[in-house]
Amino acid sequence: MKRFFLAACWLFASINVAKADDSLDVADRLGEIIGAEDACGLTLDQAAINRYVSNHVAADDLDFVGYLKTSTWTAKEDLSEMGATERSAHCMQVVRSAKAIGVTTE
Repeated sequence: MKRFFLAACWLFASINVAKADDSLDVADRLGEIIGAEDACGLTLDQAAINRYVSNHVAADDLDFVGYLKTSTWTAKEDLSEMGATERSAHCMQVVRSAKAIGVTTE
């Protein structure tokens, strides 16, 4: 019985960690795109972003909000420190990613 209890605790902890990692991953990807909006000349579709969040983040996951805020801020800071060539390559990939997940108006 003790082994079952320990296994159940481990499984529960693993599921919660995986869920948090998913939330962080979604926030990182989306934050990178949102943070690059102005610097990369993106026009983002607010309704599409809302759908993306709704489809990829659990309704009760408030950690996502903090992760997204941090990721967006970091993306803006990183872009402000990039040289022209690095920014060009960065923006190229961000634009491609934004289009691939369907959050641009283009």
